[in-house]
Amino acid sequence: PLNNSRAAMPTDAEVGARLQELIAQGHAAGIIEFCEALELDLAHLSLGIHASGAVYKAQLLGYLIVRDLSGARFLWKRLPEAVRTADAELGAVWAVGKHMWKGERGEALGALGAADGSRWSDLTAPLARLLHTALTEHTLLLIANSYTSIHVAEASRMLAISADAMGALALQRGWTVEPAAGGSSAVLLPKPAPRDACAHDLRVGQLTQLTKLVAQLE
Repeated sequence: PLNNSRAAMPTDAEVGARLQELIAQGHAAGIIEFCEALELDLAHLSLGIHASGAVYKAQLLGYLIVRDLSGARFLWKRLPEAVRTADAELGAVWAVGKHMWKGERGEALGALGAADGSRWSDLTAPLARLLHTALTEHTLLLIANSYTSIHVAEASRMLAISADAMGALALQRGWTVEPAAGGSSAVLLPKPAPRDACAHDLRVGQLTQLTKLVAQLE
């Protein structure tokens, strides 16, 4: 917990260590709580610009993981310009958020890059992987509950993956895959999922088989 005394603000090292611990646990709600407490305590005033940027990146990714898009948008708007300028990766995170805000799930997944998080820094990669898994799972659930049939090409576009990867995910979830006919792509017949199926707490150490499969097929 943070020291509530304004005379004893946490150091960059203390904040960094705690942030790394929370990220390793992969608990988005805990990351958000820690970062919001830093804001409320005005701790950013005593942090170096790089430490401050790291906190904001984790907070922004935390909001996106739990799909608090309003929280992410308002955070981006209140970020100090100096922090935005000093950390290009912060803008890359918000590029994902903008697509999510517009409902562009495929574009958001594309902006995230590979499911293994390889395009991100060591600090943000675990959260990027977690967001990739959460967004992929949520999109699959939306497809399952919104379509009785959908072309593989359309579904793969929504998930920013290849047709082969889409077919593998469909079969893994028990969907029917009808072969292509007449020059069109194969058709998926999704198996409806419970509407509350995506209400679960994903953790970095417990990434689903879904993420592993997508990473293997990319």
